[in-house]
Amino acid sequence: MTNFEKIKLMSKEQMTHFVLDALNNDVCDYCENCDAPCLENEEIIGKWLESEVDTN
Repeated sequence: MTNFEKIKLMSKEQMTHFVLDALNNDVCDYCENCDAPCLENEEIIGKWLESEVDTN
């Protein structure tokens, strides 16, 4: 399952928590040097959405 597929299955409550976590940079372990570069680069977001879900 990709991150995109996981997001599509989220309830409104789950999506709210996901967005809040993302805004606090707790979601993105995809980037090596994360200083919110995905806010400026759509390609990074696309790659993350297509990557497999981290099941940890």
